Formats: sequence, structure tokens, C-alpha cells
Amino acid sequence: QVWLLAFGAVMMLWLGSGVQSFIHRHDERLASLASLIFGLFVMAAGLLGASAAIEGGLVYRVTGETSPATVVRLVYDIFSFLGNDSLAMVTMLGAAVVAVAALAAHAMSRAVGYVSVVTAAVNLATSLTVFTTKGSFSLEGSFTDIGQIVTMVWLLALSVDLIRPTKTPAVAPIVSTPDAALRDRRHAV
Repeated sequence: QVWLLAFGAVMMLWLGSGVQSFIHRHDERLASLASLIFGLFVMAAGLLGASAAIEGGLVYRVTGETSPATVVRLVYDIFSFLGNDSLAMVTMLGAAVVAVAALAAHAMSRAVGYVSVVTAAVNLATSLTVFTTKGSFSLEGSFTDIGQIVTMVWLLALSVDLIRPTKTPAVAPIVSTPDAALRDRRHAV
């Protein structure tokens, strides 16, 4: 599982650079927005990598049969906090910025914008599970699974939007001849 998290961190960087490039190609005025999105993807990848390293190290030390249940519970809580709550907050910010890029700036499809809004809302709720101790909205509750499923759908929607062909109108090449330039000057006056 730790290797899959590390692989997911690398894939997160790749997707983030693709989204940044896509938005920047759409409109160069959105370069700062694209850089912000890439920065949030880098932060998410860093959290995934850090949680993979911490989980791998702690599980290696705690898997012995002599480990008390409280230590095992502590390892689970640390991983849940890093993997679910902290990552959910970064994902919420990233999804909100992608929603702005898609819905307000029209840099991506509207479907991605709507999925981003839902993802931001669900991940905000997921990041708040650290404040409850029992039930489906706690760290070990089932709501974190819903947040992960919604985030996977969002990442899939982003990926599909990146590979779809862009809808740019075909522009006829402008052929400039001396007669055409003279005619254009006469019409401009």
C-alpha cells in the first residue's frame, strides 16, 4: 500500500502539470491561476508522499506481536489525519480553484466545474471529521470513504477533460499581397 501511495504522489504531480499546461494554453492571462492549481497539486503530492513514508515507517515498527492496541490505534489515527483530513483540505482548495477556472474563466468544461464544486464541498466536510470521535463523520467513519470516491471521480473528470480535443475555430490563413494591403488602407480611411 505504501508503494501505491508513493506512485499516486507521482501521478498527482503529472496531473497537476497537465492541468496547469491546459489552463495556460487556454488563456495566458490565467497563468497565475494555473500556477496556483499546480502548487496545490504539488502540496497534495507532498502530503501523499509524506503519509506514505510515515505510514511505512510506523507500520514496520509497530507490526510486532508485542505492540499494544493503543500504539496500533495511534498509528491508524496519524495516518487517517495525514491521509484523510489534511489531504482533504488541500483537495478542497484545489477543487475550488479548478471550479473557478472552469465556471468563471471557462478554461475547462462546465462538467469539470460542477464536479469540482461537489468535490470541494465533500472534502471540506471530510476535513472536519477530525473534530468528531464517533459515528460515520469520525476519522474511522465511512464518510472519509465517500470523500475518497468523490475525489477519484473528480480526478477522472479532470483527466478526461485534458484529453478531449479543444474546440478552437479554424481560422483561414491571412494572405497578404501588395494589392490587398493597398485595398485595406483605402477601406480603413
